[in-house]
Amino acid sequence: MSRPDLLPKDFYIIREKRIYVGVHIGAVIARAAIVDSQHGDKMIHRNIDDREFKGDAPNYAKLIKGFVDDTMVNSQDKNIEALTVVFNKELGQSDMFAFFESVKSAILALKVSKNVFVLHECQMWRQLYFPTVNAWQKLESNKIPISHYLDVGVLYGGTGSFFHLHDAKNFILCGGRGLFGDLGSAFTVSYMAIKSVMDHADNGLTPGKDVSVLKQLIKKHFEVENAMEVANCLQNQNGFDTHEFAGLAQQMAEHKTDGMIKETFAAAGKFILRNISRFTALQAETRRFKFPHKDVMILLVGKLYRSMEELSDGFEQANEHFSSITWFREENKKIQDADVAAAIYGGHKSGAVGLFRPQLKVFKSKFVSARRMSM
Repeated sequence: MSRPDLLPKDFYIIREKRIYVGVHIGAVIARAAIVDSQHGDKMIHRNIDDREFKGDAPNYAKLIKGFVDDTMVNSQDKNIEALTVVFNKELGQSDMFAFFESVKSAILALKVSKNVFVLHECQMWRQLYFPTVNAWQKLESNKIPISHYLDVGVLYGGTGSFFHLHDAKNFILCGGRGLFGDLGSAFTVSYMAIKSVMDHADNGLTPGKDVSVLKQLIKKHFEVENAMEVANCLQNQNGFDTHEFAGLAQQMAEHKTDGMIKETFAAAGKFILRNISRFTALQAETRRFKFPHKDVMILLVGKLYRSMEELSDGFEQANEHFSSITWFREENKKIQDADVAAAIYGGHKSGAVGLFRPQLKVFKSKFVSARRMSM
């Protein structure tokens, strides 16, 4: 599928006759994007078979090469200047970064491209926007020395969530499907919405709650005649698509003035900030990170954050650690596709991209007092 208008022409500059490929491997869906000098791309969406995308590094490299070959089949220029592979799934590896290096070496051996980059999605977003720690200081909103901040990257979306802490000396990654941090993800938002409708049918909600908008969105998104039919889909394991399920949250974001939808997003906001607050507090207690002023900067990634204002309604109630938080969100909706971002990242790292202009919006959360949390 050709999408020549995917990105504005002034968003990045690429040397002519260069092809950059980005591959995103998630828990359910794999995506590939080609970005070329004409500012167009071709994207292939493919469901991942868990029995296929697993194994040792050479097997991953072989599967990735096949995926890239399929993506490039109609491309006139077969010479890939840079290939970037980003993971957002639980790999079952004791040393994830060593595994990434092994996958990279195996791909290089297959001669897919002379420039190959393999990393976690959290790392990609962080390095794409803020390649150096000093990059924070270039933001007009930053009035406090960088040493007073902990740089926290957060990624919530899809079937689960990934979360990483990063400062000058440490990098800690946690989260993933079924692990720490999933509460507050798009999957959770969808789940809470469906549960609200089912609870209402069972008279479980307080009288006066209006779930009519949620019912209509559920019927539209899942293409069912009755919202309660979704329960049958959830019970049918073969027909349950977690990626499609999480997509309901995006539909809800388009109707976020509805009372029940606002309430659901606020609850997700509580989960998000509570996860960040408690995990950073735990790391501070183990002395892996320090919080000189209990101020934190957070880079938000994922389409869930189109509803940042609604999510923030739950932040104050959930804060247990911070004095203030500065949230940064990318305003260009089109760059939120991880495979396209990966292709641009590869261009940066290979020296072929001359300009990248993030369109960051800043949200500031100030708290009256940072309560000492009890673990």
